[in-house]
Amino acid sequence: MIRIYFKCFMFLVCASGFSQDSEKETTKEKKLYVDAFSFPEGMNGEAYKGFTLSYPISSKLDAQVGGMYNKTFSSELIRSSFMLKWYTRESLHLRSGLEREYESNIFSNQQYIERNHFNLGVGYKLKPDFSLEVGYRQQINSPSQQQINFQGSKKALSVRAKF
Repeated sequence: MIRIYFKCFMFLVCASGFSQDSEKETTKEKKLYVDAFSFPEGMNGEAYKGFTLSYPISSKLDAQVGGMYNKTFSSELIRSSFMLKWYTRESLHLRSGLEREYESNIFSNQQYIERNHFNLGVGYKLKPDFSLEVGYRQQINSPSQQQINFQGSKKALSVRAKF
């Protein structure tokens, strides 16, 4: 199942989408926007890749589907999310949504942690090509299986800059 999920994820990461024109930023067109990133593979096979698909529902509301793949020496983490982004003003937006996370052990190929998160955030566009976002993520489930020495936090705060 994880291999199928990973292949679908990689297809979406590799797919090309429409880029957003700066002249048409105030009047949104009904286009699918794709934002993806990937870092080079590490010396021990570490990988970090992610994507976001965004579709404007109305002039003030966007729906986003995202995914992330993170591979370390001993584990693989696959994260998928669904978010709604609401533009209160032209330069200010609020976002909220749910996220699901699967973590598996590479050596035993067994899933050992599954988490559900609720995300909240606010973003502000300082310049046409520079924006800041602050987000908060709260775990909303108690995983049925936990790694014995798992030290993760149920809450996370993130700050992102996009330029």
